[in-house]
Amino acid sequence: MRRVPTFLSIAFLLGAPAITFASDDSAKLALDAKVLLDTYFGDRQNLEQASALLTKALAADDKDPDVFVQAARLTIKGGHVVYSQYQPGAVDAYEELIDRAIKLDSKHTKAHILRAEAFSLRKNYTAQKEALDRARELGSKDPWLSIGYANYCTNIKDSCEFNHLRNVQALGPGTTADSRNAYVASLKSLARYKPQPGVVPDLKSIAESARKERNPSDAWTLGTFADRFIFRGMFDDAIAYSREALAVMDYGAGRLTLAAALYGKAAERQAAGDLEAADPLIREAMALNFAKADVLDRLSDSSSSVERLMPILKKIVE
Repeated sequence: MRRVPTFLSIAFLLGAPAITFASDDSAKLALDAKVLLDTYFGDRQNLEQASALLTKALAADDKDPDVFVQAARLTIKGGHVVYSQYQPGAVDAYEELIDRAIKLDSKHTKAHILRAEAFSLRKNYTAQKEALDRARELGSKDPWLSIGYANYCTNIKDSCEFNHLRNVQALGPGTTADSRNAYVASLKSLARYKPQPGVVPDLKSIAESARKERNPSDAWTLGTFADRFIFRGMFDDAIAYSREALAVMDYGAGRLTLAAALYGKAAERQAAGDLEAADPLIREAMALNFAKADVLDRLSDSSSSVERLMPILKKIVE
């Protein structure tokens, strides 16, 4: 089992001194760690290198809030299991590191944005909004602030999510890995909306924009859009995006998405009376060796076009 990075646990033993300027060494090390974390898409080497840099940064300056902000990001990324699941203790450590950064610098906008994310994980949505509002009051222009507000709107089931996502989309990918990630994140969320001429492009267009602008190492974005295609019953696109995702990184969720897409396409061909085309799709899906319940779960709660195929899917999924 993957372990939550605990190299900065000694930070919790430190006091809460007044704000000081970061040393040149710690600032540079924290920035280098940030770049590694901004380009982390499943490669554990990024986390290990960031861990080493932040350990040195802490030794150089134990009062630099940026070090604790990046340590918090490292901790939550390293503690992520799948979807909204985290290893035991990961969220606790995340919160402690963010709080440490805020104690060192109460005006650190990124720390407040991360604190809002932690509150979201705890389902404390009132506190989530307060943290976001604090970052906004401090003048943050970070696109992740808008992503945070969009997440808050989703949490409280408010339509305000859409405008926040559109604001990030309108900014474009920017010039940094961080801004590019925020842009791609906005596209992944906007893909849930029905196309609106001049406002929301069709799913294929959104997916292609995300595919183009994502980091080349980012298989997860491709997998996310493969899921979106499955939801709409667009199995050919789902298969193509799943295959490309797995070519970037072989990971379990990506293989499950491919299996679901293959079974969906096979059911579609069977419904059309083309059993010959369905058979190789079924064989390939079976070879991926996923439990029937897992595949059907991935295909459930989809559009009506997929729901109509469910009787066939229940027969062909083994």
